[in-house]
Amino acid sequence: MIRLLRFLFGSVRFESHGGFPERFLNLCAQGHFPLWEVKSRGGTMTAYTTVKSYKKFRPIAKKAGVRLRVRERRGLPFLARRYRKRIGIALGVLVFFAILWVLSLFVWSVEVTGNASVSTDYILNNLSAMGFHQGALKSNFDVAELQRRCLVEMPELSWIAINIRGSNAVVEVRERDLPPEIIPSDRPCNIKASTAGQILELEVYDGKAMVMRGEGVTEGQLLVSGVIENKQGENTLKHARAKVIAQTEHTLTVEIPFTQTRKAATGTVIDKKSLDFFGLNIPISFGGAPQGNYLRSSIKKPLTIGSFSLPISCQIERYEEYEETTVTLSPEEALAQAKEQIAVMESEQLDGIEIVDRQESTSSSDTSLTYTIVYICHENIGYEEEILLN
Repeated sequence: MIRLLRFLFGSVRFESHGGFPERFLNLCAQGHFPLWEVKSRGGTMTAYTTVKSYKKFRPIAKKAGVRLRVRERRGLPFLARRYRKRIGIALGVLVFFAILWVLSLFVWSVEVTGNASVSTDYILNNLSAMGFHQGALKSNFDVAELQRRCLVEMPELSWIAINIRGSNAVVEVRERDLPPEIIPSDRPCNIKASTAGQILELEVYDGKAMVMRGEGVTEGQLLVSGVIENKQGENTLKHARAKVIAQTEHTLTVEIPFTQTRKAATGTVIDKKSLDFFGLNIPISFGGAPQGNYLRSSIKKPLTIGSFSLPISCQIERYEEYEETTVTLSPEEALAQAKEQIAVMESEQLDGIEIVDRQESTSSSDTSLTYTIVYICHENIGYEEEILLN
């Protein structure tokens, strides 16, 4: 900021000869005149100051008995004076800022954040179908209405915010936790077991219980029937509803080989660059993809001027070379790796299930280690299955 201000208002580099330079500096300090890069060599002192301050140095220099001489002039005022007769430069500056102003009226980049299972392409394609895309005129959109339409068109989202900063649009989303498909209450259905287990708790709200508490059941077994027989022997179809808590058993197993192949970066990186201009891809680097073992990644960097995003971006295809190395794990290292993998599997497959006990076991051969956990769980095993009528 200081450099910018000095450029805008101009600065002067001067030198002083003779007299008492120390007194000159003291008088400048008393008058609050800015000086920087003060140097003294061979009886000559040089320094920088502002244009406004230098014009007031004459009485100070006279008191200190020094002679001042300008050696360099810097900044916008001197540039403007030098090129004041060159109309083309002034016209070019005006055209430049006019282009910046026109570009600021459009959206030149759209970034999506907060999504995990819903793809970025899916969100961008839906926004594009509504007319909101790279190159769209910002004044054509009511952001609140656009957000409402997005929630209607994309039921996978529970919340969306479109923030336009300059020419860059940041789309923040929150994904909806979709409930499992539920059979409408006016359709008859049975309740069956999603997995094998032993019934611990059975609460039937509608329908006829086909099992008892303490009974063992198998996967797919009928637990509560939606077919009710009345006293006259006639069958009535109902939408069965019940809560069936059972003790279940789940087993997770991983096998870790002692000898593994890993990828180690060599440090060699090859970048293939191209320019994306209004959707047109212009290659800057020539040649195809390198041969050998490389990991490929893509980086897109929009060009900006301040907060304005230009309709130009630099696309970088990065290739990082790697070497395959063979490592041999000790039993302890293999077990640690197995526990990490089991923890991930547990969070994915047993999420929301109450685990009351777990039994771990480990076995190994000459080539690998096998790690197994048997989980004893309490869970609601009932699921609805519609009774289809011909």
